[in-house]
Amino acid sequence: MRVLGYPPAVGDGTGRKYAAFISYNREADAAVAAALQQGLQRFARPWNRLRALRIFRDDTGLSANTGLWASIVAALGDAEYFILLASPEAAVSPWVDREVEHWLATRSAETVLVAVTDGEIAWQDGTFDAAQTTCIPTALYGSLAEEPRWVDLRGLRGVPDLTLSVPTLRSAVADIAATLHHRDKDDLVGEDIRQFRRSRRLARSAIGALIALTLVATGAGIVATRQSAIAEQRRQDAVRAADLATYRQLVAQADATRTGDPILAAQLGLAAAAISDGERARASLTATLVGSRMQAAAATQTGIIRRITSSHDGKLLAVGADRGVTLWDASNPHRLTLVAGPLEDIYELNAVAFSPDDTVLAVAEGGSGKVTLWDLADRHAPAALGTPFVVGGRIDDLPVSIAPDAHSFLFAADTFGLAIVDISDRSHPRIAPVPLAPGRAYADIALSLDRSTLAAAWHDNGINHIELWDLRQPGRPRPTGTLTVDGDPDAAFQGVSSLAVSPSGNRLAATFNDAIGGAYLWDVSLPAQPVLLAKVGGESANHHAVAFSPDGHSLALALEDYRIAVYDLPDGSAPVMAHELVGQHDTAMALGFSRDGATLISGDTGSLVIAWDLATASWVRPLGEPFDTNGRGAKAVVYARRPDGVTVVIQTGVGGAVITKVTEDGEPDDKTWLQTGESGHGVPTVAAADGITLAASVGARTIQLWDVSGAPRKVGVITLPGSAELVETAMSGNGSLLATLDDDDQVRLWDLRDRATPRDMGTVADARYIDQMTFTPDGRYLLIDASGMGRRPLILVDTGRGSTPRVVHKAFGPPDIAYGTAISPDGRTVAVSTLGGILLWDITDNGAVHQLPVRLKAGAGHATTLAFSADGRTLVTASTDQPIQVWDFADREAPTLVADPGYGQAVAVAFGPGARFTATEPDGRVRIWSADALASARNNLRARACAIALGGLPEARWRELVAGRAYTATCP
Repeated sequence: MRVLGYPPAVGDGTGRKYAAFISYNREADAAVAAALQQGLQRFARPWNRLRALRIFRDDTGLSANTGLWASIVAALGDAEYFILLASPEAAVSPWVDREVEHWLATRSAETVLVAVTDGEIAWQDGTFDAAQTTCIPTALYGSLAEEPRWVDLRGLRGVPDLTLSVPTLRSAVADIAATLHHRDKDDLVGEDIRQFRRSRRLARSAIGALIALTLVATGAGIVATRQSAIAEQRRQDAVRAADLATYRQLVAQADATRTGDPILAAQLGLAAAAISDGERARASLTATLVGSRMQAAAATQTGIIRRITSSHDGKLLAVGADRGVTLWDASNPHRLTLVAGPLEDIYELNAVAFSPDDTVLAVAEGGSGKVTLWDLADRHAPAALGTPFVVGGRIDDLPVSIAPDAHSFLFAADTFGLAIVDISDRSHPRIAPVPLAPGRAYADIALSLDRSTLAAAWHDNGINHIELWDLRQPGRPRPTGTLTVDGDPDAAFQGVSSLAVSPSGNRLAATFNDAIGGAYLWDVSLPAQPVLLAKVGGESANHHAVAFSPDGHSLALALEDYRIAVYDLPDGSAPVMAHELVGQHDTAMALGFSRDGATLISGDTGSLVIAWDLATASWVRPLGEPFDTNGRGAKAVVYARRPDGVTVVIQTGVGGAVITKVTEDGEPDDKTWLQTGESGHGVPTVAAADGITLAASVGARTIQLWDVSGAPRKVGVITLPGSAELVETAMSGNGSLLATLDDDDQVRLWDLRDRATPRDMGTVADARYIDQMTFTPDGRYLLIDASGMGRRPLILVDTGRGSTPRVVHKAFGPPDIAYGTAISPDGRTVAVSTLGGILLWDITDNGAVHQLPVRLKAGAGHATTLAFSADGRTLVTASTDQPIQVWDFADREAPTLVADPGYGQAVAVAFGPGARFTATEPDGRVRIWSADALASARNNLRARACAIALGGLPEARWRELVAGRAYTATCP
């Protein structure tokens, strides 16, 4: 068959990857598109080839960057023909229209093949008749020279087991395949029959050969038995190798799609975790959660979402769509759970609202003006109240608003203005008209949360008007002002596309179908003198939803490219972009805030509802303001919860320490200054990370040990042997070991398990120009930084934990100076700060040290203080000129920057209880930081990822990506 004219024959030398690109609406024609693709690949397939043709379909053709327009453009460029599955759903799909438009911009219309799955086609005056044609995208109108021929696939939707055995499909496949193969249809059908017969003959021959082989195999049974163990081992090795390759591929795909499609990234990361719950999968899922504000997603399967509203108690969410209203449990922001619905099949839903006491839900149809009230006494089984009623006119894209009492709803109708519906008797609601401007047809209304201000929009001859009304007496509205915005009288769509009034009625936001400039924001504190504050959202007029937060301090705007912008609205100044939310799969048509303003809910044209987190300022945040401890000159800091349950910050320096008790909120509670020795010796006091033991220089060769678990008290003394004087000290996290450096460049270990009588364990290293010594928390390893030596300055000592210490690794590290070092609590990883970034070494092999292929670099300057968390999963870095940065170390070969607040310089950082750490700032003040949000996400990683993964990787996609492994449901 030849469609849309007779395309010129294109030889095999085109070099294109695909014979055709299938464009279709996934919700309506996924099964038909898959069957067509499979049929074209199998029809007339030679026996020795996997497929007759390569056909691109988005569910099977896209790889790591599925959902990105660039991938679709690449696939279009690699295809010889364009197959359009025409249907009413495809005709209104922005993706299908965009694909057709791109194809026609780069290729001839003669290479477009049409297959109709539903709807009608009519041709008149050289183009499609728009009045009768229901299945052709707008981009195809006017692009054809003559009336096209097309293949009829109508009636195939819903057919079970849709294969080439279905006559209608087989005939259509033969028609299209003839064009793709550049052969006559009858010739190609004959070829298909010949190939089928040949395959059958080969199968019969194969059966005979198998019988012969079976006889031979019987004689070789003994040999096979001996080889079975080897074969099974090899099979297991092959399975493990295949699983590992698939695991790595899934993680790589998740990493590649994360920025544009966090839903797909979560699906891929969960699939990888199902194969192996390894570090890389956990790191990938963590990065997906941290990199997006998406906290829950659900597919409603109810068509285009038109309205979203939250109950007054914040526990229920009503989502109104073309195919009904669904109710969702909104009490847990990290999970959207369906409570009830769809309530009914609704035509042109345009209004949905809760009564003030949340016992009744009102649902209105725009076209008919019909209103249905639903009793929510049992939220899991809403019941219709009485008979649906008609307000008195067409409710044309007008939201329902709530009157000031618990027994009334306020509606708008284009015939007379407003109507108050009294539902005191829910079986017989009473309707009271409240005229605004007689004879005026309003396009949209919006009511402030305090119910004081009403905005009503209408248009006339290209001019958009928005009237403001004082509604404090609902039965007697009073006009207070009017705004006008010039539009385009020739635009296909005119008037307001979205309208919102701030909760107190002092601001107004609107978007227009025919006015360029994004969303308009006015100050209407003086309604008679409105002031345009700003235009936000770019120059496009294609914004379909705008909403104010309940406190009026934020404005959400749905942008045309599937993004959502959230603006802060400071008093007296222009709006400031606060968040850019990415991850919608289609255009957002409805926006709604939770009652506390912490969550934004969006609904798009593809039935997808997403809950966005607006409350978490950062995964890592400061607890209050920094507090002054008089700790100026501090060289180190400890943050610990003592055995008595008291949390303390201990800043140590030359001659003493400041011990500050802090509350759970990070506020200072009590402070003790401990004078530990004479400052003239220049050796800083050190403290154990458990906050119990201090070691302070009190002379050239003497160290005083202190117990600070309660009131400070002296517990023991250390005296260096010989005549060498003390230069530096370091203490293990549990206070069991002390390392001393003297001016003879000798590093000596001391066993402090009996602090009253410390034991000299001898010299463990002899190196010049030692700058720093660092223990692991359990004291197993001591890392010595001799940066003054130049290249490879690090030495690693196994302390023996009180027995015989030994040097494990010597002369490793960066080729230049190390500005700061840290060793992970498990003793596996050394982190070193250099001018070129932070470098990592694997020290698990006692025979060799391996540098990891990682360089952490996220800002200017270099870090001078580093600290690992107790579980080793987080690294904090900072310096006096570089702010705090926090890295996720779930996968040490691919650490992820999870927090970079842009402030918080520090001379010393240390982790303390839970997921919190402290930083001593250059002026000596202390700031407590919390990573509780990050820890919560990690501890509930699978549940949090499943909340946005729409049930996990679909089974069809699993079979494509995870070959040879049975499907595993990745989410409950």
